[in-house]
Amino acid sequence: MECVLFAAYFFDGRFFLPLLTQWKLTKFNLLRKPIIFISGISYALYLLHYSVILQLGQFYFPTNQLSQNQLHLFTICYLVTTVLLATLWFELIEKPIRTFV
Repeated sequence: MECVLFAAYFFDGRFFLPLLTQWKLTKFNLLRKPIIFISGISYALYLLHYSVILQLGQFYFPTNQLSQNQLHLFTICYLVTTVLLATLWFELIEKPIRTFV
């Protein structure tokens, strides 16, 4: 139970937000670009990840009879598809709207 509470505290954002605001630009250069990339496409990820991609994926590929390895493959494909479509959404829809307005 204590481990679950620690994990919930550690991963719910209260720990990461203060940590990320204290980062210096010279530290963690390897993590800087992925964080900027994910934060750029975060709204598209929010819009697409569950409502569109996962529901369509489960409609066309039901997961209730998949083995453990097939579930892992489905999860990897889901994550890659989500990030790719969110990137396209950001580049083709959000950026032009930002420059137009």
